[in-house]
Amino acid sequence: MDKPAQIIAAAESQLGSPYVLGAWGQECTPALRKRYAALKPESKEKTYGRCQVLRDSDQKPNCDGCKYKGKRAFDCRGFTHWALGQIGIEITGGYVGRQWSDANWDVKGDVSDMIEAVACVFLDDMSHTGLYVLGGRVIHCSGEVKRDTLTGGRKWAKLGIPKGLYTWAELAKLVKGDFKRMLKRGMTGEDVRNMQIMLNALGYECGTADGIYGAKTENAVRAFQAAEHITVDGIAGMETLAVLALRASAFTQTKPEPAPEPEQDLVLVDRAALLALVDRLSDIVNALRGLAGV
Repeated sequence: MDKPAQIIAAAESQLGSPYVLGAWGQECTPALRKRYAALKPESKEKTYGRCQVLRDSDQKPNCDGCKYKGKRAFDCRGFTHWALGQIGIEITGGYVGRQWSDANWDVKGDVSDMIEAVACVFLDDMSHTGLYVLGGRVIHCSGEVKRDTLTGGRKWAKLGIPKGLYTWAELAKLVKGDFKRMLKRGMTGEDVRNMQIMLNALGYECGTADGIYGAKTENAVRAFQAAEHITVDGIAGMETLAVLALRASAFTQTKPEPAPEPEQDLVLVDRAALLALVDRLSDIVNALRGLAGV
């Protein structure tokens, strides 16, 4: 199972797990809820209210019968952090906005320019985050871990593809190379991001593919132009972009595995029997020579 598939499987395994503000995937218990409610008093009413042991009405002595018994607890950023951590990817940041602003991402951009790749998605005001799990679907923790759609009630606005989830070559396969305009420093957009991904895939480092044509991207374009014997001006004109798309396409083509050599059976021959056979053949040859008068 590849990394994106593992992330999706991990996220789906937690459907129905409870929301506890501040939690990062620990087992849900009354003690855990008490601890986080004490750290975040503004959440106490909701944190206690979803627990049959702690809430005032219909209080029960233990967790027996609770639908959250034995499940992990998360808040929204704790859920994405936990899911990515299942394959060794750690995103930093103690709150949603900090996760977005930290250097966690290979690709950053607007959901309107979505790449069909597993990614973290964010509301425009950075009040909530979830996981985009392909096919227009999002899994996020709000009340509990649940499925949603990218165009559902939440206004998902930003996306970040975490570092280490895909190779640049894999990302280059997912973006379009049909550039429609010249690109130069100061410009922004989906086409700039796609160019950055292709340059990164070919080893011309742009850093995070954020759709912003800055100094690092300009230097990468210059290096590519020099290697391809194109006028070196740091401006991605149509010739530069056409050659870039061609090189990226060739680089990302999957080469078929060579067909395995057919196996040959190993025959073991007794050495004495072989020598006897050689002597017998020698006698036959001599007899034939005698008949032929040689």
